Amino acid sequence: MALIAAGAIALGATSLGWWPGSASPAHAAELGINDPALRTGQGNYAAVPVAEESPAAGVRDTTQDQATDPVVTTASPEPAPPNPDLTTARSVPLSEADKQLLIKVRQAGLWEIPSGEQAQQKAESPIVKAVGRQLAADHRKLDDSVRKLAADLDVVLPSTPSELQQGWMAELSKANGAEYDRLFADRLRAAHGTVFNIIAQVRTGTRNPIIRAYAQIANTVVMRHMTLLESTGLVKFDELPAPVLSQASSTSGSGGSSESTAPGMRTMAIVAMLAAAALIGLVSVRRIRRGA
Repeated sequence: MALIAAGAIALGATSLGWWPGSASPAHAAELGINDPALRTGQGNYAAVPVAEESPAAGVRDTTQDQATDPVVTTASPEPAPPNPDLTTARSVPLSEADKQLLIKVRQAGLWEIPSGEQAQQKAESPIVKAVGRQLAADHRKLDDSVRKLAADLDVVLPSTPSELQQGWMAELSKANGAEYDRLFADRLRAAHGTVFNIIAQVRTGTRNPIIRAYAQIANTVVMRHMTLLESTGLVKFDELPAPVLSQASSTSGSGGSSESTAPGMRTMAIVAMLAAAALIGLVSVRRIRRGA
């Protein structure tokens, strides 16, 4: 239990800041991330000092760890994905999921930037005001980068929030004081949880190295925002949708049941059963004819 608690504390602390090594400056510049704080993690977001990276960036040497040491610390940076060759990467066709990632990041900014700015006037809690200010600032940078990337990859982005997001904005506009604070934390935390799932799926399976690298950046931003919203103490976790494992998770070789058989295997089994039934029927007909 002590190890789990220590790991949770370290995860919470590091989630408030950027992992060193999440994207090299040159790589991030190519992706449209021009802000030094977004690129290197040396902004004012970290709850604890960020350890300086060694020349060979990667995970820390854990051979000297004690059993009670946390699993994640500031000395264990997230390895950066390989920098893609942009000329080659641009020739890799984008999947619909790749395009949806860019669309969802754009739509997130279209409602979270004005909502974060609104919180400066309507929020009662100083923490909610601070979180709203940070979310708006981060999404301005993400919005700038996603528009540049979409233009480079010929992806058409929306210019208005989704209908659901517009409903959340209208709901927030009607609220005031403590009720506003609660709605702000709940609605934005739930929204980040939804886009977090989309980013994870694209990061896992995209064939395009540019999208893979951008998903890495977006994943870090969304994870930090979820943690910041939770730091308000206003998120009602029992009202969040229960996690549902995707089909990919249940067939990943991590203890899935026999019901997780791949569709191709199920089809082959059905064909084999039908063939066996046909053979039995044919034999029965011949026996009946012989008996007649």
